[in-house]
Amino acid sequence: MVAIDVDEDRLEMMRAHGASLGLHAADLGFKSMRDQVRALADAREVPTWRRFLFETSGTPAGQNTAFGLLERGGYLSI
Repeated sequence: MVAIDVDEDRLEMMRAHGASLGLHAADLGFKSMRDQVRALADAREVPTWRRFLFETSGTPAGQNTAFGLLERGGYLSI
C-alpha cells in the first residue's frame, strides 16, 4: 500500500498501519510520485490492471493526482 498526503502525522499513522511507502505530496513533484509508485508496484510484480487507487481528500489536487496515477486497467475510487 502507498499513502500520499500533505500531513506528516497522517503519513506516519498510515505507515504504522501497513503502508509500504509514504509520500509527502508537498515535497514531491507529480512525476517523482508516479515513478516511486510504479517502482514499488513493478518490484512487487503488480500488473497495472490490479492496481487500486482510493482518493479520500476530496480536493481537486488530490483528485488530479489520483487520475494521473491511474494506469491502463486500474481502478479509482473517489
